[in-house]
Amino acid sequence: MSTVDFIQRSLEFTHAALIDARNGTDEQLHFVPEQGSHSIAWCLWHTSRVEDLIISRVSDQPQVWSEEWARDTGLPFDGFGTGMSDEDAQQVRVADVAALAGYQDAVFERTARFLAAVTDEDLEREIPARNGTE
Repeated sequence: MSTVDFIQRSLEFTHAALIDARNGTDEQLHFVPEQGSHSIAWCLWHTSRVEDLIISRVSDQPQVWSEEWARDTGLPFDGFGTGMSDEDAQQVRVADVAALAGYQDAVFERTARFLAAVTDEDLEREIPARNGTE
């Protein structure tokens, strides 16, 4: 198995789990456990945003996330959750789970297209970090 195959299979497994997780009730999706944990809704948004940022960066393409996705989901346009205080993370609410699902699906599809065209040799390319956030 190549490294690209391993990444593809790992992401397929992860994406399936994220798709399953978004099927909870609004109460389940927004429940915040104690001691600094985050809601499922926050995790769904954050993981998709991070994947979007990474694939955007390595493919030198614009992010899928847009002002329209932010408006439709009710989530912040700027940022992706990293560095967010626990208090701010606990306030994150997805206004429209179907819109978040649409965004996630668009990210997952773009990632799959990107990985379908990548070789193990491509993975050797160094990509400098920007602003210490990537």
